[in-house]
Amino acid sequence: MSEELDDESRARRAEPVRCFYGVLNESMTNNDVDGFLALWRSLCKSFRPLADDVMYCFDRVVDDPPPDLVEKYKEATGYALNHVDGVSYVRGLRDQMRRIYDTPGADA
Repeated sequence: MSEELDDESRARRAEPVRCFYGVLNESMTNNDVDGFLALWRSLCKSFRPLADDVMYCFDRVVDDPPPDLVEKYKEATGYALNHVDGVSYVRGLRDQMRRIYDTPGADA
């Protein structure tokens, strides 16, 4: 089983942009940021290996954002990032995720 997780983990990390948009599509569609972060908190508590991968992927995307970030974000989530800088928005979201990731047992 751990070998399978290692393969899945390597696959996610090999394509961080795909992982990033996949997570957004699954967890942000029909959800708000608070709901997304509640799901993230649950993931950090219950399945740490996947949370490790997701955090890695979000870090990579923030470090080297794709040029079509705003358009692909809308495709993945259904939400337009109007009137905000897409990179700053994603960085802020990642920073909130990081605080939860670093203290998965906390309620804050």
